[in-house]
Amino acid sequence: MSMQRLAIALGLAMLAATPAPVYPQQKSAPASQPYPARPIRLIIPYSPGGASDNIARLVMPRLGEALGQTIVHVPYKSIAPAVTDLIGGQIPIAFPGTATVGGHIRAGRVRLLAVAAKQRSPAFPDAPTFEEGGVPGMVAANWYGIMGPARLPRPIVDRLNAELHKVVRMREVQERFDASGIETLLNTPEEFRTMLESETLRWGKVVKAAGIKPE
Repeated sequence: MSMQRLAIALGLAMLAATPAPVYPQQKSAPASQPYPARPIRLIIPYSPGGASDNIARLVMPRLGEALGQTIVHVPYKSIAPAVTDLIGGQIPIAFPGTATVGGHIRAGRVRLLAVAAKQRSPAFPDAPTFEEGGVPGMVAANWYGIMGPARLPRPIVDRLNAELHKVVRMREVQERFDASGIETLLNTPEEFRTMLESETLRWGKVVKAAGIKPE
């Protein structure tokens, strides 16, 4: 599917919970002591090749350089065993979306260290951004959009866009998003296309700089 066809996508983009490193809630939290000399093991809580896996592999080397630490990727089959190991203390740190571990953060089972966003998360306002923590340029987010066939008539696109906006604005829907740490971004089809083009250009540069090639 070409970018031109994506221009006819439905213009609803939900900015998902920002990938954020979380740490088991223990007495000895990293904020109260220096980073360990041993490598930090970064847990990829999805099958290799998934969205969070890709973002983490692109972003985490930069974080490792900023912290002066070696970060080792440890793939997991799914998020469930990764979170279980995180809470149990088998692994020291993970980089999931806040929507994935929001309940554990609120329950005090894991600690949110920072969010990879330009601004703090409305769902977790006490967690700083990486920028605030002295690691500039760490902005990465999983987002969700709704698209239709390339030749979907424009009147249908506009109608669906309007109805989807109404649904997302419903209090019960917004409450579900808020509880999961998901920030909604309502836009037009044109704004959505601009967003897609910008994201493609941005991450294309990152992939090229990292020397990543398809296998």
